[in-house]
Amino acid sequence: MIYSAILVASVVSLIAFAIERFSRVSGVPSVIVMIATGLASRPLLKATGLALDGLESLFLSLVPLAWS
Repeated sequence: MIYSAILVASVVSLIAFAIERFSRVSGVPSVIVMIATGLASRPLLKATGLALDGLESLFLSLVPLAWS
């Protein structure tokens, strides 16, 4: 389990680095590129059959209840 966590953290770091480099080269702010990547990743993951089921519940547990 430790090795898979290290692998996932490494892949996420590499993707973030690649997005940051792409945003520097293209001149588009990195926040915009990361938001677009996040929006595009959900349908791509769903099409490939991969699912990140626990993220919604994790996000809702981290966000304060100030929105309600």
